[in-house]
Amino acid sequence: MTTSYQDVVRDALQLLNVITEIDTPSAEQGVHGLRILNDMMAHWLEQGLDVEYAPSDSLTEEIDVEKSALRAIKYGLAVELAAYYRDTLTPVIVEQAQTAWDTLRRNRIEIPTTDLTHLPSGSGYGSRYDITNDI
Repeated sequence: MTTSYQDVVRDALQLLNVITEIDTPSAEQGVHGLRILNDMMAHWLEQGLDVEYAPSDSLTEEIDVEKSALRAIKYGLAVELAAYYRDTLTPVIVEQAQTAWDTLRRNRIEIPTTDLTHLPSGSGYGSRYDITNDI
């Protein structure tokens, strides 16, 4: 099943109870939600979290990110949009957004490898101790 940018914006607005599950965002809500989504994803990239998100100007385009990132994006967008819709952010949404963000960060973390070849080898380097012969 494909997900469009409009689906993401709609789901975020539904989480905030701005629209019902049978409604679609108005044109203004859609454009505004997409702009905030693009800003949020640029911020995530600045924070070192790259989910290979491609900014879009069209709500009808398919969003091409991993399914594992989609939940964090939807809940993150709901948190971002809550500032524009008063009294809509619940503790449950905040908790779900934080859990989704933490899971995404944990799954995407890359531990850099370190090259130690420039360091001294040490006194025992190169010798092979044989425990059976004690040499």
